[in-house]
Amino acid sequence: MKVPWELARLQALPVMALAFVITGDERYARACSARFSSWDRACPVGFGINWTVGMEVALRAISLILTAEFLAGSTFAREFVTDRLVESLGEHGRFLYRNIEYSDINGNHYVSCLIGLLYLGLALPRHAEAAAWRETAVTGLRREIIAESYPDGVCHEG
Repeated sequence: MKVPWELARLQALPVMALAFVITGDERYARACSARFSSWDRACPVGFGINWTVGMEVALRAISLILTAEFLAGSTFAREFVTDRLVESLGEHGRFLYRNIEYSDINGNHYVSCLIGLLYLGLALPRHAEAAAWRETAVTGLRREIIAESYPDGVCHEG
């Protein structure tokens, strides 16, 4: 399970976008679009292993948002930031909001979900649910920063 999860986090995309920014090599920017399109076709929302854990959804959304930000202002921004990408980010937000990983002992999964919601709420300000995503994220993070931190600044996960 770990291999498909890692690949589906799409964490290579922001790195490729930065490689484009640094080198100007168009292959990196085009690879971002191709990789997202391939993943999107193969992994519809809610189906398969890539949609079973909220943290994975959050990390993927953050990767997509960072990639869009790194490509912003370039001629490839429109190639990456398509209507489908925006729709997919909305799907990520709706899914995440309804599947936050909350438990009696929270940790990195819960915090990842909250940070993902915060990123999505900021990246999609016109989305009908964006305000709820931001509010949930900020409220939860304010509470969890205190709840998960020991006096020495370390959390129960070390």
